[in-house]
Amino acid sequence: VLLMLAGALLVLLGIPPNKQLWSMSYLLLTAGGCGAALVVTWTAIDLAPSLAAIRVAAAAGDIASEGKASWLVWSLRAERFSAILRRLLSPLEMLGMNAILFFFCHGTVEAVVN
Repeated sequence: VLLMLAGALLVLLGIPPNKQLWSMSYLLLTAGGCGAALVVTWTAIDLAPSLAAIRVAAAAGDIASEGKASWLVWSLRAERFSAILRRLLSPLEMLGMNAILFFFCHGTVEAVVN
């Protein structure tokens, strides 16, 4: 978020985002946007189920049985949601493992389309 704010400040100061020149405003705006997207994705896929497991473990202590049941249901829903997201986003994992191939394909597709 801070990177996007810095990029927006540069735009307001008169440095427009320009991909061809890799201007500082373009760099900050895209880095901030990618970082924010990564945080949202990580939170949805990895952090939420981990927090749910911690809460279930805490609920297994001295909390009333209703609390245990509700945390267990929430944990199972979070795990199910995480598994669905992992399956849906698995093609992106392949792209991340083969970044050079993806970069090459991006340039080729851009040349063919334009």
